[in-house]
Amino acid sequence: MKVERSHQAPARHQRAGWSPLAAALLLAGCGNLTAGGVGEATVFVTGDAPGALAAAAPASTLGPRSPAASGDDEPEGELEMEFLLHLVTDEGEAVPLTDQAARLRVEFPGPQEVEVVTRAVPARRYAALRVTFTELEAEVEAGLVIDGVPVTGSVEVELEGPALVVERALDLDLGDGGRAELLVDMNASGWLTAVDPDLKVVAGAVVSNLIRVVRRR
Repeated sequence: MKVERSHQAPARHQRAGWSPLAAALLLAGCGNLTAGGVGEATVFVTGDAPGALAAAAPASTLGPRSPAASGDDEPEGELEMEFLLHLVTDEGEAVPLTDQAARLRVEFPGPQEVEVVTRAVPARRYAALRVTFTELEAEVEAGLVIDGVPVTGSVEVELEGPALVVERALDLDLGDGGRAELLVDMNASGWLTAVDPDLKVVAGAVVSNLIRVVRRR
């Protein structure tokens, strides 16, 4: 699948290109909200943003750091992905943040962050953020070198069955009226170094281990 890169300068915060869906999710049914009140969660996605991780409190950075890319340059290009988002409670209940699969494109590396969704959720404690990818691939333009050989073009992530499920533990206590912003760092420069240069595929397990989540507020 060809990813068409935008020539527009990336803003620090951009909304996903399917903003009507995002707006619909803002108003999506709240019938399951508990009598204990309502909190609000916002999720952003970035292709690769170590600066954002460095600025976060140490306790809010979850998941391993990436290995250095081969050579002096970082891989450059875009990710195209389709996924669902859930917050998971202490009791293991999955509370949806998206009612249907969200699709977006995001550049790597760099500061571009795409807002996926802002949604009301039951006011309670949450123990994890779950991201369920049904599609994930990269279009590499430059900077990826494997064993001295440049690798460009489409790189596919091998899903584990119908989907790749990434879950990161967190301690998110959303009281009534509470708000939280979460950043999903795709860490593309980390897992792209594991690409098979002949098949241009990366194992889903590698990608899952290197995706990171940051609570920004």
